[in-house]
Amino acid sequence: MTLVAEKDRVTIRDVLARGLASRVELLLFTRSLAEHSPLDLSSADRAEALSGAESQELLADLVALSDGQLSLTVHDVVADPDVATRYNVSNLPTVVLRRANGGDDSAVAPSEAERGNVRFSGWPGGYEFSVLIADAVDLSGARTDLSPATREVLRTIRSRVHLQVFVTPT
Repeated sequence: MTLVAEKDRVTIRDVLARGLASRVELLLFTRSLAEHSPLDLSSADRAEALSGAESQELLADLVALSDGQLSLTVHDVVADPDVATRYNVSNLPTVVLRRANGGDDSAVAPSEAERGNVRFSGWPGGYEFSVLIADAVDLSGARTDLSPATREVLRTIRSRVHLQVFVTPT
């Protein structure tokens, strides 16, 4: 089964083929239902696990449409709780997008800071799916639509900044 409609697959494949300049990693943080009886989980934990399973299926569809430019790694935070701490993940499911580290498509491997990092909390489908695709394309080329003046101001920031953007269609 696929979560990406057949009528959308050609368009998504074309957007990715034209837009992805280098490889992008998708890291999915979730909880598996496989290790627990659904009866052992609270309704919130069960919903979280089901949302994570849908996220994994959706992201696998996206990766399959990317001609190898996108990769997916799934982290089960129950099986490996340290991974959530290492990536500072507190909500499930969470998807982290970042430029791939080195490989055949780059002469110089980017530093961790240069790799970029975009994080989605919750299911990345619906209206957010097009944003996820656009972010992958932007990260792959290390580009933004920021004006030169804004870029110059950002270069002057010397302290660590934590920026959060909350998006909802309503």
